[in-house]
Amino acid sequence: MLDLAIERSRAREVCLRWPRAELALANIEMLRMYAARYEENCRFRQAGATTLGLLLYLRDLPAPRKDEKNGLQSSEEFEDAVTVSTYHRAKGREWQVVVLGDLDRTPRKGPQCLGVHVIPGERAFDPADPLKGRWIRYWPWPYGGMSSNAPLYDPLAASEEEDYAREQDRREYQRLLYVGFTRARDILVLPTRSGSPEPPWLADLDGGLTLPLEGEEGEAVRDFGGGGKVRSRLRRLVESVEPPAAAGESNRWFVRPEGEPPEREPLHVSPSSLKPEEAAAAGPLPAEAVEDLGEKIAIRPPRDPKDTPIGNAVHAFFAADRENLPEEKRLEIAARCRAANRGVDNFTDRDLITAADRLHAHIRKQWPDAKVWRELPLECRKGEQAIRGVADLVIETEEGIHLVDHKTQPLEKAPCPIEARRFFPQLAAYAEALEKALGKPCRTAAVHFPFAGVLVKMPV
Repeated sequence: MLDLAIERSRAREVCLRWPRAELALANIEMLRMYAARYEENCRFRQAGATTLGLLLYLRDLPAPRKDEKNGLQSSEEFEDAVTVSTYHRAKGREWQVVVLGDLDRTPRKGPQCLGVHVIPGERAFDPADPLKGRWIRYWPWPYGGMSSNAPLYDPLAASEEEDYAREQDRREYQRLLYVGFTRARDILVLPTRSGSPEPPWLADLDGGLTLPLEGEEGEAVRDFGGGGKVRSRLRRLVESVEPPAAAGESNRWFVRPEGEPPEREPLHVSPSSLKPEEAAAAGPLPAEAVEDLGEKIAIRPPRDPKDTPIGNAVHAFFAADRENLPEEKRLEIAARCRAANRGVDNFTDRDLITAADRLHAHIRKQWPDAKVWRELPLECRKGEQAIRGVADLVIETEEGIHLVDHKTQPLEKAPCPIEARRFFPQLAAYAEALEKALGKPCRTAAVHFPFAGVLVKMPV
């Protein structure tokens, strides 16, 4: 692993520019986890792992979710959505209305010819020999953060290399402006500051573009460089002291609804997050809906009823285990699943195999010719929401589908049917997705309690 004993002050200094890295540096265990992921990524790409590369990796980590309860809203699932994008990521795309931001840029301070640059030997590009005469130039800056009064500052600023670097920067900005201008299908909004009759970016264009920066608000047909014409509208965004316009006015571009904004459901919904009251009552379960698979397996109760390592270990084993594997191989899989989840020791490897064997025996008896899917990813649309999740066990027959979900609570047999009711909304969502995906009806949705030795089947 990378040497994580780098100076904290140096790492903190980097994080001042890349705040997201601060999240990973908050505690050393989290940093070790991200470092391991970074090294695995480097091995996959066959690239070298460095401390700077790790910091860049931390910088690019996704921002934390601010609203875990309601989830994130989609930016492009609906026609009235707003997309915030960089100019580079907008390439090749189109929207009805585009507002170009960050146009009032100022040139970077200091010499731009410093650092690494690819310098073409000949300005003309030869497709037959694209690297002809090209070379890489690296000019270091020996004075750290000092720029004024440095001996090399003025000579560099007046050098031919500096002129070339600034010209390349200007051309790159022109290309980005072209990308931004051509993303709009119907309306292009060019904001500029008041008191600035000609925005700085206009000087970077060679097309003779004219904008209605002076005069009164309104619409007109104006020149758009090269003899082209375009209908333009000038609006001055100033705070108004007049009462708001009547509701019948129709010449506004963006209309804000009156009153409080409506509460919206999260776009992406995990079936496991659905609450029991969110589904209709299923009625009383018949006696044959509860299958006794065998003796209760005694396990040591967890300290926390929501102890996720136990559930993760059991789910991992049921996903990886196969009946036809040698016993020593199955014991090895069970041991690895327990060790990978904080060394779970509430039950033994043999307990996992016992629970799996009696479930397999029940499946062979009920559906001898069925196709079995383990850890099957599912997704479907329900109204304006997307349901996403992973089904633990799916049994597909010619007549239909049977769904099994493992729950690892250390219960007695009697309360299992009541506990299974809590998961009806989750299973109903899975069943709906399975029916759409496989084109077959979902006959039953069952909750499997491996330690209690109970399988509770509910019609959906």
